Amino acid sequence: GCASLAEVEEGEPGADVPLMDPLRVKASALYKKGCELGSTFACTRYGYRLHKGEGVAQNDASARRYYAMSCDDDDEAACYNLGVMYEHQQGVGKDLVKSATYYDKSCTLGHMSGCAAIGNFYAAGEGVDKHGAKAAERLTKACDGDIGWGCTTLGWLYVDGEIVSEDMERGHKYLMRGCDLKDAEGCLYAAATTLDVAQTDKVKTAQALLDRAKALEADKDAVKRIADLIDKYRKNGGQAPREKSLRNKVFGE
Repeated sequence: GCASLAEVEEGEPGADVPLMDPLRVKASALYKKGCELGSTFACTRYGYRLHKGEGVAQNDASARRYYAMSCDDDDEAACYNLGVMYEHQQGVGKDLVKSATYYDKSCTLGHMSGCAAIGNFYAAGEGVDKHGAKAAERLTKACDGDIGWGCTTLGWLYVDGEIVSEDMERGHKYLMRGCDLKDAEGCLYAAATTLDVAQTDKVKTAQALLDRAKALEADKDAVKRIADLIDKYRKNGGQAPREKSLRNKVFGE
């Protein structure tokens, strides 16, 4: 169909070509035609082109309409993109309740980033009531789907212990998983929790994780704070005053 032709015309996804390259323009026209002929996938792809200004003039309002049509047809990516638009006020007024609704639907349909987003909303009480069990369930699904920041947020929940039962070992495991998936905050927080949970070589392991966080461009102030904490442990033979919480360790709050 037209959507398949559009993909052929455009070449490899993410190809480094100008936004208004003739091939992108032609692909966008084919996606639009495919949408008019009833292809949900084509509607989503054309909405994305409008959203990003690829091969067609950027138009968030029109992008939202195409995403909405596809989301109504249970397209997970379209629902997720609507959640992004309402969260970040892209062509629509900021509406966290609508954003949460779309993220949750995308998660139900299998979009792992949508699961991370709605899990984070439940953890923070944004757009929905704060709910530990729902946050953990969505974030676990996201982490199982290899969404690094979802693993990190889940790890934070268990270490922090505010809305789920505190479990430092479990939290550290998820933070390590986030780090392995190249989430900078996962490496940063795992460096901090290593000083609590590691049985041996805690300073060496924490430093290695901190180096990974720096390579992934973690927050510089937080990196310095963890570096100072590691230095305390090193100078005191692996013993240092234990901060009240992970948040206090990382951000000094």
